[in-house]
Amino acid sequence: MSRAALIAYGGWGLLTLLLIAGTLTSLSQAERTGRKAVLARAEIGASAVEQTMLRVFEAAQTLQTLAQTRGRLVDTGNLAGVQAIDEQLHDDVSAKHSGIEAVNIYRRGRLEWTSDAAGWPGRIAGPSVGPGDTPPTPAGLQVGAPVQNAASGRWSVQTTWLLRDRAGAEDGQAVIWLDPMALSEMIARQSSGPGVVSMVQRRSDAVIIARSQHLGRALLERPSAADPAFVLARQAARGQLEDRTGGVDRLVGVQAPESVPIVVTQSFNTAVALGEFFHLRQIVLAVMLALAAGAFVATRLILSNYLLRERLGEQALRDPLTGLCNRRYFTDSMARRFVSARRDGLSAAVLLIDLDGFKQVNDTRGHPVGDSLLRQVADRLRLCIGEDDRVMRLGGDEFAIVRLCQQQRRDSTSLARFVVSELSKMYEVDGYHLRISASVGVALYPSGGEQLTDLLRSADIALYFVKAEGGDAYRIFDPAMEETVRTRRALEIDLRGALAASQLEVYYQPLVQLEPRRVSGFEALLRWHHPVLGLVMPGRFIPIAEETGLIAPIGEWVLRQACQEATRWPANTRIAVNLSPVQFERSDIISIVASALRDTRLPPGRLELEITEGVVMRDIGDVLATMRRLQALGVRLALDDFGTGYSSLSYLRSFPFDKVKIDASFLADLHGDGGTIIRAVLGLCGHLELDTLVEGVETEEQLHWLRVEGCTEVQGHLFSPPRPAQGVAEIIANVAARIPAMAGARGYATQ
Repeated sequence: MSRAALIAYGGWGLLTLLLIAGTLTSLSQAERTGRKAVLARAEIGASAVEQTMLRVFEAAQTLQTLAQTRGRLVDTGNLAGVQAIDEQLHDDVSAKHSGIEAVNIYRRGRLEWTSDAAGWPGRIAGPSVGPGDTPPTPAGLQVGAPVQNAASGRWSVQTTWLLRDRAGAEDGQAVIWLDPMALSEMIARQSSGPGVVSMVQRRSDAVIIARSQHLGRALLERPSAADPAFVLARQAARGQLEDRTGGVDRLVGVQAPESVPIVVTQSFNTAVALGEFFHLRQIVLAVMLALAAGAFVATRLILSNYLLRERLGEQALRDPLTGLCNRRYFTDSMARRFVSARRDGLSAAVLLIDLDGFKQVNDTRGHPVGDSLLRQVADRLRLCIGEDDRVMRLGGDEFAIVRLCQQQRRDSTSLARFVVSELSKMYEVDGYHLRISASVGVALYPSGGEQLTDLLRSADIALYFVKAEGGDAYRIFDPAMEETVRTRRALEIDLRGALAASQLEVYYQPLVQLEPRRVSGFEALLRWHHPVLGLVMPGRFIPIAEETGLIAPIGEWVLRQACQEATRWPANTRIAVNLSPVQFERSDIISIVASALRDTRLPPGRLELEITEGVVMRDIGDVLATMRRLQALGVRLALDDFGTGYSSLSYLRSFPFDKVKIDASFLADLHGDGGTIIRAVLGLCGHLELDTLVEGVETEEQLHWLRVEGCTEVQGHLFSPPRPAQGVAEIIANVAARIPAMAGARGYATQ
C-alpha cells in the first residue's frame, strides 16, 4: 500500500474512531440522563402512592381508636357511648371508606363486636380469627396476605391493630379488613405512564397486597424471585434503584414508611420507559455508521482521484514508449533539482544524444522495429548512468543525460565516450541485426550556461558539430561554436527571403556523351547571390533549406526554371534536376512535375530527375510506387552520387532507374580500389542496360580511361564549370570544338 493510501485510510480511521467515540459518549451521557429522569419519576410516583396508602392506614387507625374507645366505654358501663361508637364504626365501614370492608373487635380473647351482622369475617378462609375464637397476639401492627372468601370469592387483606386500656396494657385487637382490589384501583389512579406500582408486605415471605396492574386471581400468586417489588420488600430500601434481576432492566422508585409494614414501589421497564431514546439511538447509530461508510467511500474516491492525478502527473513526466523521463520532466523537475545542486556546490553537465542511422532503420524496417530499437537504446542508457544521473527521451531519437557531479569535465567526458561506445554495438530486434551509432553533444556548467535550458541549448550546438563531422563521436561545447551557429541562423533567416528577393539563380553544367561525342544535357545547379556574402554555394545553404522545409518551394522553383530554360536548347538536349528527399516525400511531387512540364511545354523525355540513395533507403513500397508514377509521365530517373552512402547493387535491380551517376570520389584512386569499383559498376550497368555517368572528370587521362571502360557520359570541369543560363550556348559550342582535338590526342576515332 502506498504512503498516500496509508495516510488517507489512517485519517479516515482516526476520524471514524473520533466520530464513534464522540457519538457513543454523547449517547451514553444521554442515556444516563434519561435513566436519572425515569428514576426520579419512579421515586416521585412511589412517594405519591405511599401518601395515599398512609391515608388508608390512617383511616384504619381511626377505626382502631374508635374500637379502643368503645372498649373503655364498655368497661365503664357507658352504654350510650358504646351505642354511639358502634354506629360510628358501622357508618364508616358501610361507607367503604378508603377501601375498608369490615371491622372485628376482640377483647379478652373473644369477639366483642363485628361490622358484619352475618359474621362475614368469621366465614373468611385462612388464618383469620372467627367469631368466638381467640385472635392471635400480634407484636404490633400486622398486615396479612390477601385471602379469598370461600362463599363470595371476594378478596380481603387483614390488618391487626392492638387495643389498650387506660393503663396502657394490651386489651384486645381490632382486625380491620381492606379490599385489595379497591387499593389497586387507588394506586393505579396515582401512577402514570407504563410503570408498575406495587404495595407489598415488608417481611421475608412477602406477598403482593395491591398492584396497579393486577387482575383478579393474580393476587393469589407470590411474586417471582425477579420481581423488584418482592426483592425490595425484604430489603426495606428507599429511594432509587436500577434493577436487572431476571435479565430485565428496570428503573425502580422505592418507599418504605416506618409506621406501616409495607413497601411501595413504582418500577419502569427501561426498554419501555426509554423506548423513544433507544429508537433515536438506533437512528443515530445508523446515521453514524452511514457517515462512517460515506466517509470511507469519500476517502476512497478522494484517494482514487489523488492517485489518478498522481499517476497522470507521473505519466505526464514519462515517455510512454521507453519509460524514461520526458522533456517536461527536464524543464520542470530536473530544473528544480539543478538549482538545488548548485546551492550544494555541485557542478552539472548535460549530454544530448542523437542516434545516427535511426531514421533509415525506421523507414526501411518499419515503425514497430524502430520503437523496439528505441526501447533497447533506453535500456542501454540506463546502464550507462550513475545513481544521481537522470536520462530522458526528449523526442524522436533524441535523448539527454543530466549529470550532477564534482569533477564535471573528466566524468562527463568518460560518460560521453561510454555512451557512444555502448550505443554503437550491434542490436538484435525482431530477428534483425541492426547497427546504429550515436552523436553526443556535451555542455558543462558554467561555460555552457547558467541555467539547465541554456546547457541543453549549448549541448545541441555541440551535437550539431558532431553531426556535421559525420557523427559516431562526442564533442564538448565551446563558446566559439555559438558564433558558428549564430551565423548559420542568420543565413537561415536570409534564405527565407532569398527566393522572393530574386537572389537565387540556376547554373548549368554540361553532361557530355562519349559515343557519339556531344553535349547530351545539362545539370541544373542552384546558386545564391547573397547581398553581403556574395556567391553562396549549395553545400552551405541546401542543408539549411532541407532542415527548415524551404527546399520544397525552392526545389519547385528550380524545376520550373530549368524546364523553361531547356525549351531554348537543342531538341536532343536534356535537363537534369536534383530532387531532395524532402521533395520526394511530398505527396504532390507527381502533380508538381506534371505541372512544370505542362506549363513550360517541355517534352517529358527531356527531363531527367536525379534521386539520391537516401531516398531509396526509405519505405521501398512507397518509393517504388512514386518512381513508377514519375516514369509514367515520361521522365527519366537517375541514381545520383552512387557509392557515397549505404550503396547496394540491389538498388540497380529493384528500382526503375535509367541512369547511374558514379560519385567523383572514386576518380582519386583510379588505378586502385576506386578504379576497380568504377569498372565493376560500369560492367553491371552495361549488363542491365543502364546509362552511366561519372562525375568530377577533370583530366584527359580520366576521360580516356572512362571511355575505354565503357562509360556512357561524363561531367566535370574538364569541359566546363557550372555557368549561368546565358552561357549554355557557348558551352555547347566550346565542347563541340574540343572533341576532335581530344580525340586525336588520345587516339579517338573521329566521326
